[in-house]
Amino acid sequence: MAKQGRPARGDREPTLPDSELEVMRMLWKYQKATARQVWQNLTEEGSKWTYATVNTLLQRLEQKGLATADKSQMTYVYAPKVNKQAIIKKRIKHLVDKLYDGESGPLVMHLLKLQKLSKDDISELEDIVQTARSTE
Repeated sequence: MAKQGRPARGDREPTLPDSELEVMRMLWKYQKATARQVWQNLTEEGSKWTYATVNTLLQRLEQKGLATADKSQMTYVYAPKVNKQAIIKKRIKHLVDKLYDGESGPLVMHLLKLQKLSKDDISELEDIVQTARSTE
C-alpha cells in the first residue's frame, strides 16, 4: 500500500538518476545512437563506465519510457523520448523544493553570485526583470 500523500508506484513519474542523465545527454546531443556510440562518446568525455554499464542504463531508460529503441536491426538504435527542457524544468523544481523550500529567488541569487554572465545573458536577465516589474 502506498504511503498517504504519495502516488502509488505505478503512478509516479520515472526517476532520472545522474547516471541515466549522463546517457540521456548523449541521446539529446545525437538524437539517435547505438549503445556503442553512447559508450564511446562518454568515454571521450572521461567516463570510466564499461560498455555493459552503458547498455544497462539505456535499457533502463527504455523501460522507464524515457528513451525508445529501434530493434529492427541487429544493433539497437536508441533515441530520446522526453524533451531535455522538460527534464531540466523538473530537476530545477526538485532542487528548489528540496534546498530552497520552494523559493526560487535564493537559487537565482546564488547562481548570479556564483557564475560569470556574458553581456547577452545580462541583457536577457534585465529584460526578464523588467517584464517581472511591469506585471506586478
